[in-house]
Amino acid sequence: MLAVSQRSEALKCEVICAIDSDAQPTGIASANYHLDHFGIAFGIESADGDVAHTNCVGFGVERVTLALLRTYELDPDIGRQE
Repeated sequence: MLAVSQRSEALKCEVICAIDSDAQPTGIASANYHLDHFGIAFGIESADGDVAHTNCVGFGVERVTLALLRTYELDPDIGRQE
């Protein structure tokens, strides 16, 4: 429910890639903008004294690895331009 709300308000951005299925791609990284939620909760202020806004970025190392292996297999020459 939180992710749906974040997407509808354009607060979440995901990098998705077909790992297991082309029909159901997998999220391999995301960025989330929290607005002032944590600034208020933890008393975080900006340099000018306003409530700070926060964000985070996360990468699924295993998911990125699987996406690379699905795309390039174990052959380092696949996808290499001449």
